[in-house]
Amino acid sequence: MAIPAKLEELILEGKARFETYQCAFTEANVIPVQSKEFIVVTGMLMQPAFGCRYSTVGLKSTVHRIELFDGNSYNHFFAKQGGKTAQTQDDVENHVNFSDLYCVFHSDLGIMVTVPESTPVDWSANFESLDGSNGDAARKVVNQGTNPYNANPMQILGRTRGFSAGTDNVPFNRKPNAQNYSSSFNGGPVAGGSTNQFNFTSADERITYNGVADYPDVGPAEYRQGWYLSVNYIRVFESGTNIR
Repeated sequence: MAIPAKLEELILEGKARFETYQCAFTEANVIPVQSKEFIVVTGMLMQPAFGCRYSTVGLKSTVHRIELFDGNSYNHFFAKQGGKTAQTQDDVENHVNFSDLYCVFHSDLGIMVTVPESTPVDWSANFESLDGSNGDAARKVVNQGTNPYNANPMQILGRTRGFSAGTDNVPFNRKPNAQNYSSSFNGGPVAGGSTNQFNFTSADERITYNGVADYPDVGPAEYRQGWYLSVNYIRVFESGTNIR
């Protein structure tokens, strides 16, 4: 990870500080940010779990979603778990490096690490075709005047998640009846934010990473079954003085 030159200059002048934050196992985590400072996340290293245990359907290997949200700015990332379909054993030791980030947050930064809901969702109704035969928004991706679309076009996922969790497992953040494709994205966690990104609805149930329903006896082997996230960031003191 290369620290941007301006941030490195602030660190050397004592107006900023390089810090790291580690979290594991728990969905909700917070990096505190005081009123006269802000932080810039420059990178993350994710070590996914091999799998997880849903309270409803048992052991599954799936994907993690990492969400960064301070009440205003929002970023999210994905990392595949390394186990087979229904196990939490060490099938693949996976490391995911999110480098060269520049995510600025001015308030306490919430870090959510979740997995998809366990109930299967039918995506078939969410596909739109570029010829307009199944939904109209998808064909507006192309320039209708210069790029004619084929009679048997490729398809895209036309839905993204809306403001309310659980509306669709495919992210639903466009107005189906919007006039223009580019203006049809309006949902997501922040009103007016950029929302034309893939997302999913998080599992609203107890998730554990040691193969059983709780953590009654956590030893060396159980530690290895969890996920681990390291966040690198620069804390900038807006007044130019280290207030901590």
